[in-house]
Amino acid sequence: PSPSIIYPKEGPFDKRQGYTYLPLMLERLNQRNFVVQQQAQFSPALLDYAQRGLFVPYPEKIQSGLRISDCSGTPFYEFRYPQQRYPSFNT
Repeated sequence: PSPSIIYPKEGPFDKRQGYTYLPLMLERLNQRNFVVQQQAQFSPALLDYAQRGLFVPYPEKIQSGLRISDCSGTPFYEFRYPQQRYPSFNT
């Protein structure tokens, strides 16, 4: 788990993609003995920027999701939003 991260608290994109619910989800997973192996970490400058209440810049995703794998790396749950997408407008 990252000791240097600030989760978004509002915003339609953050709510739709589930970023605002990450602290609650991580807490619930931890209670059920799941382990966070990797997580993004803010640089000291980005952490200072976010602590001032400013929105963290990021490239907008066209698709997001969640994949949960077992101890051997085999996925046993996967969800994507939106579920289907076109790779380009040309095809």
